[in-house]
Amino acid sequence: MAGLADATIVVESAEKGGSLITADLAFSYGRDVYAFPGRANDPHSKGCNNLIRQNKAGLITSASDLISALCWDVEKKASPAPVQTELFFEDDDRKGMVMILLRDKGDMHIDQLAAQLNQPVRELSALLFELEMDGMVKALPGNLYKSLL
Repeated sequence: MAGLADATIVVESAEKGGSLITADLAFSYGRDVYAFPGRANDPHSKGCNNLIRQNKAGLITSASDLISALCWDVEKKASPAPVQTELFFEDDDRKGMVMILLRDKGDMHIDQLAAQLNQPVRELSALLFELEMDGMVKALPGNLYKSLL
């Protein structure tokens, strides 16, 4: 589970327990780990407090903390006027096709993009990374991508 989730949240844990093992695995995978703090003298809060003290987990106290930490609270802004992206990609039609698809269809999952473009996900992932570094697309949570043009 630690490798599949965007984040691991530990709500209550003793000094040793299964949730701490999962949290350690998530931390080692480079995933976000969060913990709810508890009273210092409560044996059922020692695990969470230790994770926070060791900087293995971020401190959260509510769902809004989690939403903010994972950047799920992005406001929808009015999209700018469409741009003819084909002009930007004279040397690489693949980038132009990705941009046209994202502009016309809106936010899309990488698997949907791969199917529409008939392109392997591993190649498309590299292409999307280049576009993101160029400031033309934005990666959203859940492997979604959106056009910034």
